[in-house]
Amino acid sequence: MAMNNPPFSQPGTYETTIATSARGELCYTLSLPAEFDPSGGPYALVVALHYGFDRTAPFPPYYGRGVLEGLVEPALKDLSPIIIAPDSHGEGWTEPAIGAAVLELCDAIIEDYPVDRNRTLLTGFSLGGLGTWHLCSKAENRFKTAISVAAAPSDSSAAAYPDVPLYVIHSEADEIFPIAKIEHSIDTLRARGTEVAYERLTGTTHYNVPGFTAALSRAIPWLEQHWEKQAT
Repeated sequence: MAMNNPPFSQPGTYETTIATSARGELCYTLSLPAEFDPSGGPYALVVALHYGFDRTAPFPPYYGRGVLEGLVEPALKDLSPIIIAPDSHGEGWTEPAIGAAVLELCDAIIEDYPVDRNRTLLTGFSLGGLGTWHLCSKAENRFKTAISVAAAPSDSSAAAYPDVPLYVIHSEADEIFPIAKIEHSIDTLRARGTEVAYERLTGTTHYNVPGFTAALSRAIPWLEQHWEKQAT
């Protein structure tokens, strides 16, 4: 698959920006896999939404790099995906402008890079997990799969969640989001026919982000199964 003069053509991790109509300049971190070839692919696309931040201090630029390098990239490296981790710029992922800007970013990456549109994933940790539930309902089939890690959705996000296969990773030891809340949301989705896979962890606390890496990696066969269905 040929592509149109992408901003970056070598494997590596890049901190960069994109001009969006929804919000203006959006910072994001881009990871191109070691196997990346501009004329090769197509590659899976993973959009990673970062966790919370200190709202009493200025928002740190390229904050999304933390969840990219600390969780998503090591967990999903065997997929050799293109990964983008946008910044929320101090706004929540449920804010309309930031959500729309993230979707503009996704469209630009799909246009510029050799992305397989049938192998797309939206994922996030904690605050980013909340954003995953919410943004899927706004994404108009851009994402073929979603994975929420260490987060329970709001009632409205759960009610609006579309028919996108969902994988949930949550721990009994999570001190921020009670597991009963997430399991209620899972039961609600399953009752209306949405496919939801669920891994319940035991001793991993909420702030132990790397402690969720192995569980996220175990989702790879599930991802590949659903992506294969999309291709047929």
